[in-house]
This record gives sequence, structure tokens and C-alpha cells, in this order.
Amino acid sequence: MQAVHDDVIIRISDELTDREKIILTLTSKSMGIFRCKFMYHEKICVDRIISLPYYDNFRCIDIRKMFERPDAKSFTVSDYPKYVKEVHYMIHYDDYFTDISAKFVLHRVTHLKFSNVFNETICGVIPPSVTHLTFGTWFNQSVSDHIPSSVTHLTFGKHFNQPITCILSVTHLTFGANFNHPLKHNIPFVTHLTLGKKFIQPIENISSSVTHLKFLDMPKLIEID
Repeated sequence: MQAVHDDVIIRISDELTDREKIILTLTSKSMGIFRCKFMYHEKICVDRIISLPYYDNFRCIDIRKMFERPDAKSFTVSDYPKYVKEVHYMIHYDDYFTDISAKFVLHRVTHLKFSNVFNETICGVIPPSVTHLTFGTWFNQSVSDHIPSSVTHLTFGKHFNQPITCILSVTHLTFGANFNHPLKHNIPFVTHLTLGKKFIQPIENISSSVTHLKFLDMPKLIEID
């Protein structure tokens, strides 16, 4: 019966915030054991949790502050929580990025987000597990043939303005303010498309697959029949 009881508590925890889970485990000694059984889904800086006994249970981490530590370069994929699924990379220096694929991109991460100042080539960097890929404000590098087929949600920042070659897997595509390149035949399966104020390409050349179209300077989403 105890196993069933544990399962019920863990199921209830799925409806709680991470903070509420911790509070729940503080209510009694018997509840305290669940601190190492609960999974924690909210984004948190890894330096805040790296010493915790339930470190492996965190699913979404931000490794930004690890680069500010003296031992930053010793922090690698093997140091990630065992069950992590989403990693936010806040990389500000070129030398940290030179071997990012080998050192920092875990090949089971599904959500990958780069900092606003990141602007380096992503050739060979994005693992085939990533489904949600987000670039920051200053990224403006070619992504041709560098987006794995696993990516369904792709977001670019304000300054991205590079031609887009055919991407078959993406269904949700967001461009920033500066993007202005033809999209005809290049986004055959995109259903949700967001464009910036500098996009002046013919609307009729947008893929017929698009059902929801939004412009950044227009507050309302346009639904296309």
C-alpha cells in the first residue's frame, strides 16, 4: 500500500509549483523523503542547486552563472542533472563556444535557448533531440543545413536577417524585426508564423500551410482560413 501512497503523492506533486513541492516536503519527516523523488520543472540557475542531494531531479537549468565561476571550463555535459530536458545557455564569450557541442550540449535536451549577445555559427552544434530552438537579439548567422529535423519551434531575435532554406520539420516559426527574405517554398509545413515590421515580401508567397499569421507591430493574431 505504501507504494501506491507514494505514487499518489508524486502524482499530486505534478500539480504543484517547485516551491510548493519543497514546502510540502517540510511538513513532516515522512514527507521529507519525497524531496528526492519529486521532479522539478521550473527554470533555475544550476549554481543554486549543484550541491543538492536531489540535483538530478531538475528538468530545466540555466547555466549562465557557471561561466562566471573560476572552474567554469570544468563544467561539462557529465555535470548536468541526470533527468534534465531543457537547458538555457547564456554564453557571452567566443572561447567558451569553440567546443560547446562537445562540452555543453547534452544529446537529450529538447529546449535550447541562447543569450541575447550570442552570435556564432551553429554548424554541428544543435543536437537531434532539440524540438524548441530560440536565438537571442544579436544572432545573425546562416542556419542553412544547421537546423536538425527534430526542431518544430524555431525563434529568431531582432537582428536575424539571413535567407532561409527549406526547413521541413518546423511548424511554429518566429522572426524578429529585421528579417526580410522570401519564404516561398522554404516553410512548407509552418502553421504559425510571426514576422517583424521590416518584412515587405509579397504575402501571397507565404506558404499555404500557414493558418496563423502575426506581425510583431500588430497586437492581434490573423487566422487564415
